[in-house]
Amino acid sequence: MRPHSTALKVLALGFLLNSSIAHAFDKQTYLGGGFGASNYDRGKTVGPIANVYAAYGISDAFDARLDLTSTWLKPVASQERRFLSSALLACTYKLDVIQWIPWGGVGIGVHHLGGELAGPKRNSFEPGLSLLFGLDYAWSRAYGLSLAFGLHTMPFTQDSNPIALRFTTSILRFERRFGW
Repeated sequence: MRPHSTALKVLALGFLLNSSIAHAFDKQTYLGGGFGASNYDRGKTVGPIANVYAAYGISDAFDARLDLTSTWLKPVASQERRFLSSALLACTYKLDVIQWIPWGGVGIGVHHLGGELAGPKRNSFEPGLSLLFGLDYAWSRAYGLSLAFGLHTMPFTQDSNPIALRFTTSILRFERRFGW
């Protein structure tokens, strides 16, 4: 064995033993908000939506999120506006941690149905389950844009089909990241 080859192996082993784990996005906090569109009851009622959220990087792949939305829905055949808001706690999984970050997750929370949206068979507050999907674009370490989609159901309602999709959201969001 040549002396310089042994020295290179010892040097490489020293670097490997001295390295630390790269924490790409864990323990990072995200705050953001945005606007978009929503529909309720398969497009019969549509409207603009406003959103604010906070997220915390549990690990480089998982985030815990608190997501708050409010929408002003207008039935297609009416001029009357109806209010719907929701608060969700979610766990999301990031599929990649480069500049483009696709993610998906599951949320549980509550929806507040205003006015006639609750109807005779519903309470004005309904527990809900949500599937969340999105694509984040991190143009810098501190700022990003996100396109987020949500599919929401109210499984404990007294309707004939409690697992039916009730509410969808599409939101363009701006976020600020802390903790680098």
